[in-house]
Amino acid sequence: MNTLYQSIRLYTIALTNAAGRKFSDPIGALYIAFRARERFHRLMHLTSESRITAAVKEARRADRLLGRANGGNPAAIQKVLEHSYGQRGKLKHVLSQVCQRIIVSDDGDLDCC
Repeated sequence: MNTLYQSIRLYTIALTNAAGRKFSDPIGALYIAFRARERFHRLMHLTSESRITAAVKEARRADRLLGRANGGNPAAIQKVLEHSYGQRGKLKHVLSQVCQRIIVSDDGDLDCC
């Protein structure tokens, strides 16, 4: 199957899974939609076949997790919520870097995180 077709199909599935009617938590749904858009736009210009294959494989893995979460699997729901609220994953690292900058820029007077 064409990798471009697979990429677009997985992107639309992720956005559908993020819809409020699919995922019960509104913050989780926003996070899923944001990450799907961000990944798609970041990776849509890849030309290396091996990197495209790896990105499609990662998208499939995320899609399976969302499918389990939408099906009511408590562990999958918890994992999606942890990513959504910044307790795990990329958002956690971004938030920790922002907090470190706030502490350093204010000479330690401001307690953050």
